[in-house]
Amino acid sequence: MLTRMDEYFVHQTERPIAEIASDCPDWEEYLYFNIHDRNGAFCAIVGLDVLPNAQYVRSYLLTLHRGKHYAYWYAGPLENWREDLRGGSLSFTIVDPLKTWHLELADEANGIQASLDFHMRCPAYQYRHMRCEDQGQAVLNQSYYTQAGVYGGAFRLGEQVFTDLWGLRSRRWGEAILVRMPF
Repeated sequence: MLTRMDEYFVHQTERPIAEIASDCPDWEEYLYFNIHDRNGAFCAIVGLDVLPNAQYVRSYLLTLHRGKHYAYWYAGPLENWREDLRGGSLSFTIVDPLKTWHLELADEANGIQASLDFHMRCPAYQYRHMRCEDQGQAVLNQSYYTQAGVYGGAFRLGEQVFTDLWGLRSRRWGEAILVRMPF
């Protein structure tokens, strides 16, 4: 299947961009943002995990404020994931690669609504390639980087509105084989 991304000179295999070079069903693309106010009264973790070979997406939003935890979880079929990074009511947009992301977050059941722009504070830090094996078989084979930033916009939790936010984001991709228990 061709997508708009196939117009760009980014191919690394003979396959279209929407097709993963690995046949591993656990191959994934993953992003993660943590969000904090400067006073330590509030924090949130939000992420998106795409498993294209399994045609599956999951997303989550975990929030802590005044000792109370709020959780949103979505899992469902994968759609146009190369251009629309979305899982349920959470969406992520690359505004300026390695510099700015836009996050639209909603958890109606818990009264959470956010429209945030993550702006990098420093260049992304790429970690050494990760590979772990179990009895000669790769169970983790991924690339990973992280980056510090500040957020513009607002995070609303009920009547409380948080601005002047900061945090980290990370990205990883590759194989992460689920360990299957023998029972």
